Amino acid sequence: MSKNAKYGIIGLGRFGLALAKSLIDTGEDVIVIDVDEERLGLISDFTDNVYVIHQITKDSLIEAGIDRCEVAIIGIGKNIEASLLASLHCIELKVPRVIAKANSEEHAQILRMIGAEVIFPEVDTAHRIARTLKDRMIVDFFSVGSGYSIIQVALPARLVGQTVVESNLRRKYGINIIAVNRNDKIIADITPDLVFEKDDELILVGSDSSLNSFMKM
Repeated sequence: MSKNAKYGIIGLGRFGLALAKSLIDTGEDVIVIDVDEERLGLISDFTDNVYVIHQITKDSLIEAGIDRCEVAIIGIGKNIEASLLASLHCIELKVPRVIAKANSEEHAQILRMIGAEVIFPEVDTAHRIARTLKDRMIVDFFSVGSGYSIIQVALPARLVGQTVVESNLRRKYGINIIAVNRNDKIIADITPDLVFEKDDELILVGSDSSLNSFMKM
């Protein structure tokens, strides 16, 4: 039986493998499950929590420790039946957050019907790249749904030397500063007297319309 881990990844395709490595690199405990032992060998040097299961059942997921995870990510794309089954079992096991990869709108619709969050990794990545190419100020972009996004942007020249309170981004644009990236170091304690410096990057959250207004300043 696995020790407790925050994340459980079911299906070790390209998406699952990249996600598992990224989470492990940040120090997170991850459980990884796949039907292919050879695929699991690609991650076994990074974590001991790897499990081969020949059939997706509640018992096999419990044995691996998925029921104790805070987040389960189903990276199975092509085998829709296995994807739905894994998602349904995780929801029935009361995993707080179940995220599933979809490869079609029909697949996504069924996943949503059973209560899973849906992602289209390739489509989402394409949208992020398109957004960063379209506006050179944007360093990174992530949609959080319902018309809201998180963006990382180069500090506009007119804000250099201003404090957070002087910039007054919340009142002017309805956006909030989550953090400042300064020389590849994240400043998360955003105080009113923090002074913006040249080459800072702002990590902002707000409605898409508010963020677009800010980008036009």
